[in-house]
Amino acid sequence: MIDYLKEYGISNEDIAEIKGRFDEKNIYNLSIMKENVCDVLNYLKEIGVTNFKNVILYRLDLCFMDLTYLKKQISKYDIKLIVYIMNNDICDLLDFDI
Repeated sequence: MIDYLKEYGISNEDIAEIKGRFDEKNIYNLSIMKENVCDVLNYLKEIGVTNFKNVILYRLDLCFMDLTYLKKQISKYDIKLIVYIMNNDICDLLDFDI
C-alpha cells in the first residue's frame, strides 16, 4: 500500500512506525495520493532533503500539499536553511509558515 516510500530510504520498520502513528484515513491518503506524495518527496530530494521519515512522521501535511504552492512557500526563504531545518528539526518549519 505505501511500500513506495522505500524509494525514499524508508525502511520496513519505519513504515510500521508510520502505520502505527496515523489512522487508517491518513494511510489511505498516502496510498491514493501516491503521485502527489512522490512529486513532493522528489522535489524535497532534489533540493537536498534526506530525512523523509521525519517529513512523513511530523509533517505529513507537506506530502499532501500542492507542489506549486510548496515551492512558492519554500522559495521565500534561503533553501539551504529550509533543507537544514527539514533534515534536523522539521517542526521548526512552522516558524516559516511552511
